[in-house]
Amino acid sequence: MGKCEISEAESSRYFDCQHNFSQPTNSLKFHRRFLDMPLRQSESSLEAFLKMAPYQLGPQRESEKKDDAIEDKIRSAIGYNFSIPLPSFDEIAEQVSLPSRTLRRQLERLGKTYRQIKDEQRKDAVLVLLARPELELNAIAALMGFDEPSAFHRAFKNWFGLPPGKYRETHWGQKQD
Repeated sequence: MGKCEISEAESSRYFDCQHNFSQPTNSLKFHRRFLDMPLRQSESSLEAFLKMAPYQLGPQRESEKKDDAIEDKIRSAIGYNFSIPLPSFDEIAEQVSLPSRTLRRQLERLGKTYRQIKDEQRKDAVLVLLARPELELNAIAALMGFDEPSAFHRAFKNWFGLPPGKYRETHWGQKQD
């Protein structure tokens, strides 16, 4: 299978920090204040994260406007693991530290609904997973929460106009599974 790499030009879009290529080692540095932050995960959410790692660490959407920050928070709370039940609207409101009514008003101001954001996140997530050549299409279907690969293929074709294998081949030069 082919290799999925990120170019130096793309890295600025995905990682808003200093990055150096062609180094003798890989490393990640962050400020020590992050170690003092409270943990927001439970045993089950950690297990779900590890099931999807490293795919949840894929590129996140970049806000076009300051008002889009709430949409980004919602997308972050939803994540990329669609094999587990998605949080309800009230759970999302709690995660972004807003009363449900306030969150609903902010989304109305953006012209969005929670359902629309979930659908957009689902489409973004499937593209992140599809770009990973080590993942077979059936595995992607399972990670996206589809019980049957055929249902995943139909949904994907409806979203993007091509079956997932053809999309993968066309966009990343990776042969179908």
